[in-house]
Formats: sequence, C-alpha cells, structure tokens
Amino acid sequence: MLRGERKERAIHEEHEEHEGKMSANRLDDATQEPRLVRDTSNRASARVGRPAASTELLMRDEVFTIVGAAIEVHRVLGSGFLEAVYQEALQLELEDRKVPFAPQQLLTIQYKNRRLNNRYLVDVVCYGEILVELKALDRLTSKEEAQILNYLKASSGTRVALLINFGSLRKLEWKRFVL
Repeated sequence: MLRGERKERAIHEEHEEHEGKMSANRLDDATQEPRLVRDTSNRASARVGRPAASTELLMRDEVFTIVGAAIEVHRVLGSGFLEAVYQEALQLELEDRKVPFAPQQLLTIQYKNRRLNNRYLVDVVCYGEILVELKALDRLTSKEEAQILNYLKASSGTRVALLINFGSLRKLEWKRFVL
C-alpha cells in the first residue's frame, strides 16, 4: 500500500471512529423526525458485526471531506496558532480539495418573524449547507457547543454543523451537530 493510501485510510478510519462515537442521525420512533444520538458501544463492536444503520448520516461524505481537510491542516501546522491562521490554512485546503465554501458568513436572527440587528458570524459555510465553526482552544466546552447550536437555530434550512478545535495538543478535536 502506498504512503498516500495509508494516510487516506487512516483519516477514513479516524473519521468512522469519531462518527460512531459522537453522533449518528437516527429517526425518532414516535415522530419519524431525525434526532441526534450518541453511540455508546465500544470501538471493537462498532467495527465488527454491527448491523448497518437504517438511515444515512446527513451530508456524510461532505462532512468526511471537511474533517479530512481539517486533519491535514492540524497535521501540518500542529497546535499553538491563532484561530485566524487555521481558518486561512483550512480555506486553502478546502480549495485544494475543490470543496465549495464561503468564509465569514453572517447569519440573520429572527424573533417573532422580525429580523434582529444582531447577527452571528460563522467561520465557514461549506457546500452551502454545512456550518463550520473553528476554535483554537485547549479543549472544547459546553459553551462552544451552545454557540454552534445557536448558529444552527439561526440559520434557515441548515441542519448540519461542525465544531473543529485545532488547539488540542494531541489530535484534532471535532464534533458534528445535526438539528
């Protein structure tokens, strides 16, 4: 196996492990609406003998591509830079991978069908449908998770978001959110 193939395979395996642990898009039995659930099974059982999920993750391949680009940025730069540095590097990596994206997008907030003057500024919107919020922190907290959930609520029609933290020392930290 070539070195590049091993790298892509490792990225794919890391992505699959994280996807299985952090989020899975399932249908709620009562309402048949998508809901976010956490897979608490261990890694070994997740890989061997587990039946396929009845529904696919929303924007699965697109999320995989974005996370792969972020992993590459973290691999090259490591931790310790400011968020703006990672954003610029990620934008270059997304361009190289031909991912359509728009940086620094304003999200309008509605209150009782009226537009508020305050707006959210999301770091990147990929594929016109995936919000990507970047951080350079020691670790992610519930504060950052609440921020990305508010971004999802404020965006009309957007259901998938990624919270990516480049500040973690050992490896890239990321979470996928679905509304």
